[in-house]
Amino acid sequence: MAGHSPWAGVSCALLALCAGLAQADETWKDAYAKVDGVAILRTAVDAEAKPGLPKSQVLQRHMTMELMRAGLARAGRDVNAVSAAELDAALKEAEEALKSRGGNLEEILGRSGQTRAQFRADLRLPLAFRGLIRSQLSEAKVKAEFEDKKVLLGGEVRISHVMVAIKTGRSRAQAQAQAQGYLKQLGAEPSLEDFAKLASEHSDSPMASLTGGDLDWAHAKDRRPDLPSAVLRAGLTRGKVGLVPDPVNGARAVHLVFVSEVRLPAAVTFERYREQLRAALEAREAQRTMATWRERARIEYAPDAPRAKRRGAPGRAPGSLRRGG
Repeated sequence: MAGHSPWAGVSCALLALCAGLAQADETWKDAYAKVDGVAILRTAVDAEAKPGLPKSQVLQRHMTMELMRAGLARAGRDVNAVSAAELDAALKEAEEALKSRGGNLEEILGRSGQTRAQFRADLRLPLAFRGLIRSQLSEAKVKAEFEDKKVLLGGEVRISHVMVAIKTGRSRAQAQAQAQGYLKQLGAEPSLEDFAKLASEHSDSPMASLTGGDLDWAHAKDRRPDLPSAVLRAGLTRGKVGLVPDPVNGARAVHLVFVSEVRLPAAVTFERYREQLRAALEAREAQRTMATWRERARIEYAPDAPRAKRRGAPGRAPGSLRRGG
């Protein structure tokens, strides 16, 4: 076409790009981030940030709270259904927890510019979330956890091991391969006699030829130079007689572990450990639930959003969008 400049298309593209940048600036004028389209306002983040509490940390807290709010709504949980009694109990719990660590709630609230009433109201969301998590944990699940962990909690095991040392001329990978070879040699359900014979002939432990790899009785609080912590935990975690099915990585060796006997004191009861186990299960389920909600969420950041740098994490373009934030 006569008079058509080859630069006209480039000019149009540059104008479109500039327009897009201007629109992006306008989009992020009031927000540092968005969670499923809900803005995390700059004013809210800026007002809370202070020395020792960086904007990146405040922003993440606001985003977590929004993820929680949206997740609870999808689950049909009404935040306003949290009772006054529950709020008062949670407030008292927070005060006592701070006091036990030498802190004072009123001083902390004063420094943050938040009133006691505001703090109490803000407890509704985490309390509703805790209610959701607790509703998913039946007594049967807690009992199953006890059955799985009771030896680790308070029992004793008699352990034998085959030690494959990591040393000059034998890397960790080579030690692991050798340990796997010994496992194949033992088979799926070896007897203690089979294991002791292997330990006597092949273990790098200096006493194995005399003891057959026997490390005697041990419990969770044992600290002995001849008993690697990884070996002890593997035996307690198994919690029953037999071979730990996978090699165990220690600091200076790879081990095969066999539990020959188990003792469970009468004091190790479900009633004694119920609350401890429930709390651990709640924490695990809360972490899993939040991770799932974050993964499914549409999270966007402003180009200048304050974000903590993660070691070894690749950079991400400002204003980027992804699932999971």
